[in-house]
Amino acid sequence: MPDVPTILLVEDDEGHAVLLQSSLLKAGFRNPVIRCHDGQEALDFLFGDSFRRQVRNGSLTVLLDIRLPKVDGIEVLRRVREQRAFDAIPVIMVTTTDDPKEMERCRTLGATAHLAKSVNRGQFASGLAALARCFAPRPPATD
Repeated sequence: MPDVPTILLVEDDEGHAVLLQSSLLKAGFRNPVIRCHDGQEALDFLFGDSFRRQVRNGSLTVLLDIRLPKVDGIEVLRRVREQRAFDAIPVIMVTTTDDPKEMERCRTLGATAHLAKSVNRGQFASGLAALARCFAPRPPATD
């Protein structure tokens, strides 16, 4: 079975983090999850020794809340995208906002996708299921 990427979940709200993790499971994700509670913790993880120790083969997908304490998600995204070593890492912005300017800024900075935290659990689960299809490991090619 191919390696699945570790998911770095960067979410300060405990309720949202629990919802995200349970929704990930329901959507079919069986990836290991590492949780950071604020933007600074995420940067410390990504740019420190923990990343190399905890992320198998460097394969990572980041679910990044925009509104975070200490360092906001947009700044985390900017710093991640400045590093060529992180070019292949998908960064999915997770937010309650529907501000088109903010979403455009995230796309401009290199966000891979946007996932709205919906009050409707079904819509949210559908969004996660779509992500599962996009980021699920592909079986090795056969000749």
